[in-house]
Amino acid sequence: MREPLPVLLTMLLLTSCQSYSPHAGVPSPTGYLSHGYDVTGGRERDVAQVKQMLRTIAAQTNLPKRSPTPSDYSPVPIALYGDSRVQLLATRHKDYVHVEVIRYDHSGASAFARIDPLVRSTLFRKFGNRLYVETEPDYSHPIITE
Repeated sequence: MREPLPVLLTMLLLTSCQSYSPHAGVPSPTGYLSHGYDVTGGRERDVAQVKQMLRTIAAQTNLPKRSPTPSDYSPVPIALYGDSRVQLLATRHKDYVHVEVIRYDHSGASAFARIDPLVRSTLFRKFGNRLYVETEPDYSHPIITE
């Protein structure tokens, strides 16, 4: 027996509503796409130390060095490492050095979860109260736009 189109659409809609997870849209602990860190000061010595730290972290996590092109980044990174899943980059600004750990999609979640805490702890050990950690977005409640 064939169901009329409106009945079929209603059944599909109800089925999709029933399979909706109440946690959809809420990221897991590794669900964030990027974390940013700023080292205040931005002196030449800070730049050299950040570059060395990222070089060491990249070697420990098998992230290859990348060559930035001026057309792809502004400002041009002082350090750039990454693969198809995650990217680790640092840029120099007037009075701070910005470090960012980025993942591209869900396939990079485990690599991001391994690299991000390593970056955070390494920078904190060296720079302490000069390290500013960008706040993570709060996805615990719905975001409504009008």
